[in-house]
Amino acid sequence: MDIDKNKQLNNVIIAKINIEEKNKKVRIINSGESVLKNRYDIIQHYEEINETTFNESQIKESEIYINNEKISFNYYYKFPESGQYIIKYKFNKLLNSTFCLFYDCSSFESLDLSNFNTNNIKNMAYMFGRCINLKLLDLTNFNTENTTTMQGLFYYCNSLASLDLSSFNTQSVINMEEMFEGCTSIISLDLSNFKTGNVESMKYMFLDCDYLQSIKVPNFSNEKVKDMDSMFAGCSSLNSLNLSNFNTNNVKNMRSMFERCTSLKTLDLSNFNMENVEIIYNMFDNCQSLIILKLGNFNTVKIIEMRDMFSDCISLMSIDFINFNTKNVENMVRMFYKCKSLMKLDLSKLDLSSLKYANFMFGNCSSLTFLNFPDIEERDDDFDIKDIFYNCNSLTIINVKKLENLIEKSIALYNDNDCTYDK
Repeated sequence: MDIDKNKQLNNVIIAKINIEEKNKKVRIINSGESVLKNRYDIIQHYEEINETTFNESQIKESEIYINNEKISFNYYYKFPESGQYIIKYKFNKLLNSTFCLFYDCSSFESLDLSNFNTNNIKNMAYMFGRCINLKLLDLTNFNTENTTTMQGLFYYCNSLASLDLSSFNTQSVINMEEMFEGCTSIISLDLSNFKTGNVESMKYMFLDCDYLQSIKVPNFSNEKVKDMDSMFAGCSSLNSLNLSNFNTNNVKNMRSMFERCTSLKTLDLSNFNMENVEIIYNMFDNCQSLIILKLGNFNTVKIIEMRDMFSDCISLMSIDFINFNTKNVENMVRMFYKCKSLMKLDLSKLDLSSLKYANFMFGNCSSLTFLNFPDIEERDDDFDIKDIFYNCNSLTIINVKKLENLIEKSIALYNDNDCTYDK
């Protein structure tokens, strides 16, 4: 939806508050600014609200401070019915930041910003963060063309069931970290109008959106994104995901990217360029319904840890390692732990010359019958493969040319079958 930039807006915000208790102090607004990275200065403004507090003829004046600038505003209350209050805010100037403006205003039930001028706002970080009872949010006329950070914009707005973001222009946004994190009631998100060409971080962007069933991201180009840590982690209702347009050329961190996406059945990442990725451990951990996983161009040359990468992928029947480069990998602890549907696994093309830790690597792979293991030299005491075949009770054939003594010990501990070795 295109915004009419010439439309005169009165710089007004209307909030509806639901309060059961009489004379309760509630947070109505914050002064906030980012002092240092990951450190914030927030001053809360509370009011004791009751039926006789204010009305339209009793306008109150106050101010907040944003980036050391004093912003004055007027506000008054209406009392339409028992337990219901309406606050109307009018700001005396255009804001250039709304950092934490309504953060933790947990009594808010709805917010109407359709008449609020956002033309100059660069920082919207945590603007509605932890508005845990917010059910309705009107962002009509929200102009975001100059906004550079949307970090945590809807952070833990866990009562919002829907969001219309068709007015958003994200061409200047650099930071989308935590943007929808904890939005546990949203069922679908259409971000078709989002342009992400300047975004550098999508860390935790949809983390724990556990009711989210569908998401449209057709224009997520992501050419500057470096961090996708836990981007979709905990999206346990998401049953499909089309990431065919993703450009991952500059991504360094994909840790836990799809962890706990327990409803995903297929995932095609064949377009992913992994040559600059350094962190991928837990990437598919606990994707319990995942049957088909396409990893086409997984050049993992910079990866040191692959621990728990496929752990608890209990439905996964095969994994293609044809493009994996594992020459620098040191840690494969629990890499295939509890992959109960895997029957055959061919790792013969992998270079495991740097591997140091592999304990429980195939633990509880209870259906695994055949394993083709790569050549690997005997190591000193730093090489830990303790319990590598824990509860691999179906394993009968292991093709291994070295390390037979260590592997035989592990098999003897946890496998009652007669295993044959091609040494």
